[in-house]
Amino acid sequence: MKLWKDNKRSGEYELPEQEIADRFLASKYGDLDQYPRRLDRALSVFIADHEPDGLSSVWEPGDPAYERVVDIILAARRESAEADDGSEVAP
Repeated sequence: MKLWKDNKRSGEYELPEQEIADRFLASKYGDLDQYPRRLDRALSVFIADHEPDGLSSVWEPGDPAYERVVDIILAARRESAEADDGSEVAP
């Protein structure tokens, strides 16, 4: 996914979607019980928040990679819930 560090044109970089999802899930924003925002809102705050809590970055609105990151996170949460107690997690 293409990102811009600190919202600077010169800060363009890319992170794999899986890495963004993994870092999100390991962050305070990944605990959606503690931070009961909708997932897409929590992810956008995580990307924008300053390090070390977030990526301190912005992305191109409408980038399909963002939706793929959401899908990866949802799949990981489902797998985790099913491993814990066999239940399913609603998106």
